[in-house]
Formats: sequence, structure tokens, C-alpha cells
Amino acid sequence: MIVGIDRSFKPIWVYKILQMCVPNVEYSTIEDEILDVVEYKGNRSKVNVVKVLKRYYLNLEKRPGSGNKLWTTNNYLHHLSKELSLESMKPILMFTLIQNCEMAQFLQNKLKTMFIDQEIIEPIIIQKYAKDEIGDRSNVKKAVNYYLTILSYFDILEKEGKKFKWLNKKLVLSDHILKEIIITYAYLRDNYEIDIDEIQDNIAFSLFDLSNLETVLMKYNKEYWVYQNRFDSKKAIVKKEAVNNK
Repeated sequence: MIVGIDRSFKPIWVYKILQMCVPNVEYSTIEDEILDVVEYKGNRSKVNVVKVLKRYYLNLEKRPGSGNKLWTTNNYLHHLSKELSLESMKPILMFTLIQNCEMAQFLQNKLKTMFIDQEIIEPIIIQKYAKDEIGDRSNVKKAVNYYLTILSYFDILEKEGKKFKWLNKKLVLSDHILKEIIITYAYLRDNYEIDIDEIQDNIAFSLFDLSNLETVLMKYNKEYWVYQNRFDSKKAIVKKEAVNNK
């Protein structure tokens, strides 16, 4: 398993950096500006944050004939960051991290199974399980603290000394934001056919109250997806135009 969380980061940093990543720009030309967004003093910490953001949010690509140069792409998250406020983007950014990051999925599973009925979360307990399953490495211990700190920046947890407590076990989403998360889910997987039972079981959705899911599926049916509600299955086939027309 790749640990994949090299530093904690704040949603405002992701939001600003996504806004900067206009499609079809050579990344090296904006890298210094991107590093300046990260409010850590040490350059190494800044680099580690940006490494995480590049991995899970920026969707950079290499192009034929350009060597090792990286380029920004027509990233759906970039376009959303131009349209939505920071507060509206925060659930989408949190979802994106968990959906894309194997370590975040592992840790979120531990929170869901071990601490959902608890008020206080002790990192040392999660660290023990992480070491048992991943290996006794210093970066595993750090990744646990980084992830819990990230959750505090996203208003899921609150830090109390060396421990954390729940602020929001389930975020309530407006219909519009849940719609965007569903489209983002299709975009991140590059698979536009979504099994609705899959949504209910996916750990990346576990931080959200999905009581309005059926309402959202019906409300935006035919506009953003085709919703097939059959006796034995429910599917939403997201229209690629929903992503490509941004």
C-alpha cells in the first residue's frame, strides 16, 4: 500500500491552487506561485503538500515530445473551483481525497468501524492498526496524524491536544453539491455508469448524509445523467457533456 499522505493541507490551499491551474499550461511556469499558496515556512513542507495535491487533485499529464514536462489538463475540479465558493467546494475536495487516496480509504474505514460511536478519537490506536496492516514505518504514523488533521481542516474533526473529537460525523449536502459529487465520482473513475448501491457502500461517501440521494437522482435525471431505477438494480449513467461542457 502506498502511504500517499506526505503532509496535512488546508482546503483553501487546494481551492486556490485549482483556480490557478488553467488548462494547457506548462506546470513549471506556475510552480513557484503554487508553492507560495501553501502557508508553511519550510520549503520542504511546501513541496510535500504540493506533492499530495499533484497526486490527488491537479490531474497533470506528460505530453508526447515534451520530455518530462507536466501540463495542466481540462480538470473538472478546476472548473468547479471557478464556479463554487470555498465552502461549497470543501465536501467535493474531501470526497476527492478519499476516493483517490488508498491510505485515506484505509484510515476512513478505521474511523467508521472503530470510532463512529465514540466522541474522542485517539490517533495512537489507529496508528497501531496501521502499523500492523501496513508496516512499522515512521511515515505510516505521520500519515495518520496528517489525515486526522486534514479532517479537522475540513470541519469533520476538532483537535484537542493530541486527540480529536467529532464535529460532523455526517455532512448534510445540498442537492446541488451532491449532484456535483456524483459527477466528480464519474470523472475521477473515468467511468460514467454508476451503480447506486456502489455509492452507498463506497467509503468516500461515508462522511455524507445521503438521505437526499434519491431526490437528487430524480431531480437531475435527463439533465446530467440517465437514471435507471429497476426492480433489481439502480444505475445513473452520467452524461459526459456534464464534465466536458465546463
